[in-house]
This record gives sequence, structure tokens and C-alpha cells, in this order.
Amino acid sequence: MANFVAPIVMASVYDAFIMSDGDVRGKATLAITVSVSCIATLTYAPIMFLLRSPVKSPSFTDDTYRKFSEEITDAQFAMLPMATKMATADWLQKKGKQPRALKWGRYADGVDDLLPMVHQVMSDLPMLRQHFTSIVTSLEKTKEFKVRDIQMQDALAENETLARLELGEWLADYFADAGYTNWHSFVDIFKMMIVNAMPPLLPLDGTKKRSETIDTEEVLIKFLNVISAHIDVEKHRDNPCKSFMNFARP
Repeated sequence: MANFVAPIVMASVYDAFIMSDGDVRGKATLAITVSVSCIATLTYAPIMFLLRSPVKSPSFTDDTYRKFSEEITDAQFAMLPMATKMATADWLQKKGKQPRALKWGRYADGVDDLLPMVHQVMSDLPMLRQHFTSIVTSLEKTKEFKVRDIQMQDALAENETLARLELGEWLADYFADAGYTNWHSFVDIFKMMIVNAMPPLLPLDGTKKRSETIDTEEVLIKFLNVISAHIDVEKHRDNPCKSFMNFARP
């Protein structure tokens, strides 16, 4: 309230003591300024409803966390709610242990669990979007996220070589099983579909990006857009035109 009243009071003083020709430019100028501020406040007010409170992590006993991180299979871990996986990762960090990294594995070994896992992760995307929104809207949380991202990249670096090999074979086996029988003959089309589904978060220049050198805020914001696009596609899955437009837009 003081932010609105003070400028008007100061404008009155300005008009009374500075201007001698009866002009009230001070009041007029400040009135316009206040009006613009009010309009801007009303315009952006709905955004506040989008900035929900941070996601509350579930709490488990050490034995349960140990079971999640060490005892259950990758397929079982993949089926856990995203909030539980994130809570397990926090527990492992507090214990000074490496995060659990799911392996791509052989496609044939996980084909029965693939669609249930996809549905589980898809149902978690709104929560994940809320989680990342709470991070990107806080400078302190963004800095904390960057530190953890660097630590995770370093901790899992030794797994990358195997993951590259597994990813290639997994995709090829999935394409063949899903009916994309001639994927190797239409490379340009499949490259387009992959890039469209996962658009670049940073400019493509042929270099490997490192967490410590990228603009974390920019990457998170763009990643939020990708998550939102996938949520919209799932929402309009019965309407292929609307689903396609979410990925076709620049």
C-alpha cells in the first residue's frame, strides 16, 4: 500500500513547490505509472497460482531406503513413484553414497515392464514439473541443483561407455519390436523424430556439455518446456493433430 501512496504524495509535493504555471505533470506522470503497475500486477497475478509449494518428499526408514537403493531390481526401482526415487537419491547423498543409476539393459529383458513403466513415469511428470519449477524460481535452489548435478555427473562418469552401447542396441531393438521395421533405411526421418521428441536444451556445436559450464537456469527452463510438451501430448493422445503440434512448434 505504501508503494502506491508514497509516489502520489511525492507527486503532490513536486507539483506544489516545483511547478509555478499550474501544470500538474508530476501527478499525471505518477498516476500513469501507478496505473501501469496495477495493470501489470493484475496481469501477472495468475502466475502465482502456477508456483506451487515444493514437492514434499516421502520419508522412509533406513532399511527401506537401503532396499530401494541396493536390493530391488532395476525394473522394480523404475516402477517406484518419482518422489520415492528422488527421496532415495537424497538419502544416498546424505550417506555419502553414489546415486542409483538405472541401466538400459537388453530390450528383450524388460519388454514386459516397458509400457507399465512408461505409464508410471508419465503420471509423475506433473509432479516433476512442479519440482523443477520450484528450483528454477529460486536462485539458491538453482545453485544447489547445479552442485548436485556436477556431483552426479562425476560419480556416474564410468558408466557412460557401457550406457552408450546399451542405448544404441536398446533403441534398435525397440524400433524393430514396435513396428518401425525399416528404421535403418530412413535415417533422416528417425533423426527428425528423436530431435523433435527431445529438442536441444543448448545450442548444438558438436561438443560434450558439462554441468559446471552450462547455464543451469536456461537448461531447466527449456527442460520444463519439454516436460510440458510431453504432458500435453499424453493429454491429447486421442487427438493426433494436437499431439503433433506440441512437438512441431519451434
